[in-house]
Order: sequence, then C-alpha cells, then structure tokens
Amino acid sequence: MALTVQLSERQQEILRRMVEEFVATGEPVGSKTLVERADLRVSPSTVRAELAELDGLGLLTHPHTSAGRVPTEAGYRYFADDLLGHLEPQPPTFPLDLASTSTEVESALQATTEMLSQVTQLTALVPAPPPDFCHCSPKICVRGATQPFADRVVLVGDCGVTRLYKDGIGAAYRTSKAAAVTAVFEGVSEEDFKRKYWPACQYLSRDNQIGQIVFGVTRLIQKSRSLRRGVRRMVTEEQQKGGDERRMSMVLWDTFTGSAPYRSVFKRSLHPAFLSRFLWDIVAGNLSPNKKDILEERTG
Repeated sequence: MALTVQLSERQQEILRRMVEEFVATGEPVGSKTLVERADLRVSPSTVRAELAELDGLGLLTHPHTSAGRVPTEAGYRYFADDLLGHLEPQPPTFPLDLASTSTEVESALQATTEMLSQVTQLTALVPAPPPDFCHCSPKICVRGATQPFADRVVLVGDCGVTRLYKDGIGAAYRTSKAAAVTAVFEGVSEEDFKRKYWPACQYLSRDNQIGQIVFGVTRLIQKSRSLRRGVRRMVTEEQQKGGDERRMSMVLWDTFTGSAPYRSVFKRSLHPAFLSRFLWDIVAGNLSPNKKDILEERTG
C-alpha cells in the first residue's frame, strides 16, 4: 500500500540517497556523508534540516545520539513505491489461471510448467517438492544458497542469501541491485553472475558467520547471571550519564536491530575500552547487585 506522505523533490532525492548508502554500507548515514558521497549540491546544514524533517515523518530513525540515521520500514516502502512509479507500464496479465486447476500441488505445477514452455518456447521442468519440504513459517532462512546463480538464472533475497535474523529488506535490496547491475551491464551467463553478483552474496555470507559468533555470545550472556548483571550495570550507567560513549548500548542496539554489519558489532565489542569497562561492571555488578538484579533473578 502506497504511503500518502508528500515530499519535496529534494527530500525525495535525499531519502533515495540515504537508502542506497545505508544498504551499500550497513552503517547509519550522516549529513556530511550524504553530501560527500551522493554529490548533493547543498550544504550539510541543509541536509541535516531535511533529515530531521524526514525523521519527523517517520521515514528515518536516529538510533544513536552520535550516529547518523537509518531508513525505517516506512522509508523503505516509500523508496520502493517511488521506484515502481518510474517503471514502464506493466505488460498484459500473464495468461495463467491457477484458480481453475485442482488444489493439488501436482496439478498446479503441471499448469505452470505448460505455460512456461509455451511462453519461452523451451522445455520447462518444475519438480514437485517432497512432502517434508521445509517452509518459511515459523522457520526463517539462516543459510544462503550454495550457488544462487546459473546461466540466465539468479536467486535473490531469501532464495539466495540474506542477513542472519535481521534486515532482510536491506539484504534483499542489496542482492537484487547487484543482480540487476550484473544483468544490465555485464550479461546473464553463469560466468557473469559469478564474477559480479557472487561477491555481494559472499560478503553477506561472511558477515553472517561473524553474526553467528555475536549471537552465540548473546546466548552465553543470557545464561550467565554474572554477565547479565554486568551488561545491565554498564547500560544503566551509559544511559544515566549520556554523551557519546555508549559502547554497550550501541552494540546491543545494532545487534538486535541489524542497523550495522555484524563485523562492525564484533569489532566494537573487542575494543579495549569496551572490554575493560565491561569487565569492571561484571565485577562491580556482582559484588553489589542492585535491587532490579535481585528481583529479576527471584522472579525469573
């Protein structure tokens, strides 16, 4: 469903650049970055004002005090609707009516296969899935395809590779963009996709491997009373003091929202300042636990 928000041409351009930059880097985007990388012909202060307006409209969000902004779900939706509005009119309806077929999977697949063969003038094979074939709900995709491409075939989104647990929309956009750029400017052979599309998938896969480590650590913390106390103490003091050095708060936010690559989260969690402060809060939190810690442990 299209959004009814009315944006100026400059706001539309800034939002488009914001989404593209965030999808490309996975990092919150600031006004200075937009001006430098997107070649916007306005000053950073003007961009900041427009970003604040987009934030107020719910199209962007500001995860940290010291960081830039990231698109919200509404921002992604507006971006997608804007793209669709510039596409050429849709071709005539594809002449396939599955409503008239049997509800059996085999009958539907047979009708699909025949229609594909007629349209492409090629042999079409659509194998039926086994009875125990996995499905999306309630499960989620946690592993990428071994080879999400072939000659004139490319898989994107969950069918190819997506981010572990988080930011599926951003990952789908990133892989779709890589696939489209490859098809338009390089070709649609298996070798073309391997050379230009596959690196984008490998980047996500490697980041997911680091994400496995990150979420493994979070599960370890959840099981340890002493570590939970250290995390709570560190976050509480960061929120009370304010400022820019909210190391634990930012690591937790990016871990559970997908606002940054897992490699960035992992790297920040290994920073000496982060580790030394966390170790101190573990010791202090267990030597003198606060009432919330004790109450949670009794009710948990």
